[in-house]
Amino acid sequence: MPADTPLTRREMEILHYLAEGMTSMEISKMLKISNHTVDWYMNGLQDKLKAKNRQQAVALAFRHGLIS
Repeated sequence: MPADTPLTRREMEILHYLAEGMTSMEISKMLKISNHTVDWYMNGLQDKLKAKNRQQAVALAFRHGLIS
């Protein structure tokens, strides 16, 4: 896996919702956090997975069995 640091529970939760096609705004409403906070978690996910964008982060997560 490309991530040197394990993903947090919240990062995994956001990744799961992102893989289901939800937008940052939809995820923020679901988790009752700000849109900015969702984007902050996504930036951390992309860094940990060494992904260039959200789509690649989801693809890498599927490839490495983080989500199904």
